[in-house]
Amino acid sequence: MQRRNRIELRRVAFWVALMSLLFVLVPLRCPAQADKSRTNIQVKSAPPSAPFAGCYELKLGRWWPWGFGEENVYVTPPNRLQLLAERGTRGFEDGELLIRTIPRQERSTGSRESSFWSAKSQHQLLLTWTDGFVGVSLDLARNRDELSGWAHPHFDAVKLIPRIAHVTARRIACEPNSSASGGGGPPKPIGQQSPDPVAAPTDWHKVDSGPFSILAPSGWEYHQLEGVDSFVGEFVGDGVVLTFDFGGYSNPLKEEKKPAYVVIHKSIDGRRAKIVSPRTPGHGITGVYFRNAGHSSRLCVWAKDLTSTQQELVLKIFDTLRFGGPLPRYLLPPPPTKNVG
Repeated sequence: MQRRNRIELRRVAFWVALMSLLFVLVPLRCPAQADKSRTNIQVKSAPPSAPFAGCYELKLGRWWPWGFGEENVYVTPPNRLQLLAERGTRGFEDGELLIRTIPRQERSTGSRESSFWSAKSQHQLLLTWTDGFVGVSLDLARNRDELSGWAHPHFDAVKLIPRIAHVTARRIACEPNSSASGGGGPPKPIGQQSPDPVAAPTDWHKVDSGPFSILAPSGWEYHQLEGVDSFVGEFVGDGVVLTFDFGGYSNPLKEEKKPAYVVIHKSIDGRRAKIVSPRTPGHGITGVYFRNAGHSSRLCVWAKDLTSTQQELVLKIFDTLRFGGPLPRYLLPPPPTKNVG
């Protein structure tokens, strides 16, 4: 009996010693393995981007199986661009390699527009334009002396039928002032036209609705109206009533088309805008539409049947529209104050 107990004790002692040895050896080996793993990760990551940096001319084919109509402008990249070796510091561009249009264009301070790129390998790269709601990505690869691949659009509302377009990029010489440190700032959003700057008259004043404001002549006022599922109001002055709808279902002005209307896509306060005006004053809608107006909302501002003078005034007011500020607490206008006496 005693001999059997001694054998059991020896077995226990052997396993205790073996387990202790393993606990000692494992911590000594793990840091070395971890360092080796980190080294391997560093070596394998960060594909070389230098060979891709430079200036390019893009050619975008037609969207297949069909296009987006007037929404094409939101997913059309610029014709000429520069891939910079400089990394961004704000918004979606933070830490990403930057894309800039040629020629360089200014972008407002509060703009959410972002354009950046990354090298997926020595032969592939990805270009992206987005404002967080809508944009396009180009998945490109080397093909002899150029880059080619496919464009993939993305919208805040899911499209039932996915669409793609073939795209090629041909390297071109960079202009002297197109470097990262050269003149100009970040580009304007994709697909927009560069508008002529319009300065508001010095005697105009700010009319604020909360989430956005306008500049208008003296005497213009803002009134909140009753809304159901959106923020509704109007700016009134000089015989003009500018009604607006700020929400998820604002009128995109799709019925106002060429040739009866002048349709312009441009940037106002760093956001993509669509402006329509009838070619024959006094007959139709003069309006502006923003697909992304902040607060996860869209914005449409419009007036009906304006005279030529009123239409010219309203188009100038549209250019002064600025975003920023809170939504009202209630969709219904506040009740009138009661006189206490």
